[in-house]
Amino acid sequence: MITLALAFAISQKTQPAWMDWTIAGYSLAYDEKHGPVSIHDPKSSYYLYRTVDCDGAILGLILTATPLDDSGYTIVNKRLPSLSTGKGIHLGDSPSRIRQLLGKPSRERNSEELPGSKEYVYSWSTGKRDDDYKYDECYTFKRSRLVRINFGRIMNSV
Repeated sequence: MITLALAFAISQKTQPAWMDWTIAGYSLAYDEKHGPVSIHDPKSSYYLYRTVDCDGAILGLILTATPLDDSGYTIVNKRLPSLSTGKGIHLGDSPSRIRQLLGKPSRERNSEELPGSKEYVYSWSTGKRDDDYKYDECYTFKRSRLVRINFGRIMNSV
């Protein structure tokens, strides 16, 4: 299992400036303090998920207005500390604000999950070895407003 502290140690010197580790006060991490979560904030109506697959080799952290389509999630109703990332990106932000804060995305694409929406994807890899990781941050816009934030980490060997 990789801890958040270890992840920081691996990439602190080389990670890109746009790299973030938190959404809505929750970390992209998997260890004894950071397990899977499925939360619905009744005040904002947003959902936050921290997904873990393959014993932590695949991690996801998602803030979205729509529940994930998977009956395996037990959702807890709980207030989220915020609706923003650690870098200060907030739901409702414009694409230009994301570019201002993070720079040019690695790629732009049409969303497959939210038809009619655009996505900015920022990608980075720690290396090419099997025990290295690829990180993605995906920001989804509908009508030029940020509606979904998705951070992911996958081990190269998966």
